[in-house]
Amino acid sequence: MGADEAVFDEFMQLFLEDAIPRVEKIAEAIQQGSAETLEHLAHSMKGGAASMGANRVRDVSGYLETMAHNHDLSKAPAALEELRHEMQSLLEQIDKEWASVALMPH
Repeated sequence: MGADEAVFDEFMQLFLEDAIPRVEKIAEAIQQGSAETLEHLAHSMKGGAASMGANRVRDVSGYLETMAHNHDLSKAPAALEELRHEMQSLLEQIDKEWASVALMPH
């Protein structure tokens, strides 16, 4: 593994350590109807996902951010489920990639 890959892996690990609990905070904000909190959380998630190339997570987070900005959370529960699905897909993809790296001869 090269230095660039190691740095990316470290950033991805930091992103995941933040993003996984952030999804639950987003869920709480939706449940409480707190558009301001949701907007802040979704904006942060969107930025982190964008920097990691997690485009589907970025897009759903941006959608949640826009909903919150417009104070219309009527579709937020469905978007939350989509965000959870995209995060799960991202985790599965990362697991596969890290497993293939671990199997490569050193």
